[in-house]
Amino acid sequence: MTDTMQERSPRMGHLAPETYDTGMRVDQFDLGAAVPSGVPFEGSSFIIDAGGASPVDVHSVHEMWMIASGEGELRYDGQSMRIRPGDVFYFAPMKTHEVRNDGAALMTIFSVWWPST
Repeated sequence: MTDTMQERSPRMGHLAPETYDTGMRVDQFDLGAAVPSGVPFEGSSFIIDAGGASPVDVHSVHEMWMIASGEGELRYDGQSMRIRPGDVFYFAPMKTHEVRNDGAALMTIFSVWWPST
């Protein structure tokens, strides 16, 4: 292991949070602080208030969501489905997706995305 790797903490910090008026807060992981340069993905966690929602999203990257807490409705490419803790979803590039927290508790989702090749 190199000296540079030994000096890095395995704990990842976050970049400045993004807050949306739909009741969602996004905390993108600061991968540059914990892993060597060139990592082929990015990640974040986001929280959606009870009764809140994410904005409709569409992008050119692949994305995976891991539902940590909360329950609600996922709309993906025109289809609607229930989500709950433990669910994992993959979103293909250029497919619309959004989530609504229709439960009484906060919803926490972890997201990982990577470029199309």
